[in-house]
Amino acid sequence: MLPPLAEVRHVARGTARRTAFLVAGGALVLVGGGFLVAALWIVLEQVFDVFAATIAVAGLMLGLGLIVIAIAPRQPRLAGPEKRLRARARAGQLYQPNGAFPPVAEAFLFGLAVAAQIRNRRR
Repeated sequence: MLPPLAEVRHVARGTARRTAFLVAGGALVLVGGGFLVAALWIVLEQVFDVFAATIAVAGLMLGLGLIVIAIAPRQPRLAGPEKRLRARARAGQLYQPNGAFPPVAEAFLFGLAVAAQIRNRRR
């Protein structure tokens, strides 16, 4: 079952906006981080030797990179068909007989709707 087009558009719009802000913020962080690393390396090189300064800056960058990867937000997910069905059952918007199908098919669909509503009440 395909998700509604409006939901896909909403998620795509939110993802595009979030991506634009992340790219702009990331560019600013990269420029500022570059200057900060250069200044840190100069200070460490003055106090210690070049090798120790390089090891310290590389370790700091590796640690910060791992922290950023660990706290990165997850991709937004579309609600699955089961979640949408549960929400409709909670709101009482599942199938109601209207005479459009043969009586046996309507009874089956109505039974499914009632079962979904009962299952939602238990959870």
